[in-house]
Amino acid sequence: MTALRFLPIPLMAVGVALAAPASAAQPVAPPAGSVADSTMPTFRWTADHPGQYSRFLMTASPQVGGSSGEMTAPTLDVNANANGETSYRPVDPLDAGTAWWQVCEQAPDFSTSCFAPREVIIPIHMSSERRVYSRVDRSIRITLVGNLWRGATAQVTARGLSWTRTFRGETDSNSLTVETTRVPRRVKWVRLSGTVTAQGATHQLALARVRTR
Repeated sequence: MTALRFLPIPLMAVGVALAAPASAAQPVAPPAGSVADSTMPTFRWTADHPGQYSRFLMTASPQVGGSSGEMTAPTLDVNANANGETSYRPVDPLDAGTAWWQVCEQAPDFSTSCFAPREVIIPIHMSSERRVYSRVDRSIRITLVGNLWRGATAQVTARGLSWTRTFRGETDSNSLTVETTRVPRRVKWVRLSGTVTAQGATHQLALARVRTR
């Protein structure tokens, strides 16, 4: 039996056209999954259609929808450029923790394409770390203020003469308070150390020592 042979037929000759893959801007910085260099980092990307309208989106829980792959319900949605810019820097500090960002770009034919959401960790920045010792209760109250609006947990270790305790605190605002139990009278100085974590971001506390008598 003679084997069948298939001859290549140009697709255009039979009226069939291959759809071109959707093009989109591409992320450049910060690197995927990295810790940003500040709470107001500069995001950079390359434009597939320079000069066209584009949007910068950011959210804490990425979900995409539609043919363009755009993130739904972003917490930040701004006009990234009107004149071909390929970078964006937030005007206010971002909340600490893991977030995702993307850029959606409009092509000359008014179609929209977006690159896949890109992960970044916004660092914790403490604007205030206060330590107050109460002689009445013989306890230490530590108050931390920073970009903790998405919730944070603090773990503080207090060390004194043959005395070590660990205390925790949680918050859903920008202020977090940790209070120790009663410090033994024999302890003259308490050295404090600890960490704050918020949605994947970690910060080492610089709490030093507190005199307790």
